[in-house]
Amino acid sequence: MPLNAERKKILIIDPDPRLAETRCMILQSHGYDASCVTTGEAILSSWRPRAYDLVLVDVQHSADLALNFCNELKERDSAQLVALMSDHHVWVPPHPCPDEVISRSEGPERFVQKVKRLFDRATSKQA
Repeated sequence: MPLNAERKKILIIDPDPRLAETRCMILQSHGYDASCVTTGEAILSSWRPRAYDLVLVDVQHSADLALNFCNELKERDSAQLVALMSDHHVWVPPHPCPDEVISRSEGPERFVQKVKRLFDRATSKQA
């Protein structure tokens, strides 16, 4: 387990349970405490600030739904890191809410690198 992961807690929201589980396993193999769900509705109703260091939301086919979800999380906790995962054919418009947009088609190592960079940027902003 890499030391730089610092057991950060990551929640993955992906309607495809196989992809969600695969992404969880990839992050766990790099030392992150990752869990996954297939819908964000229950998450919002029981949201606790600081429960996760990062929330990864799969955009699927509707950027609007993902951005609305992101906005709701940020309203509840403005410091919450949120990244959207999107295919190249789903356009995510410039928007202040997601801290990052990660391509779904990138390989596992690049996916983990982007997560790590997101944490690194957030840490440097706090310093």
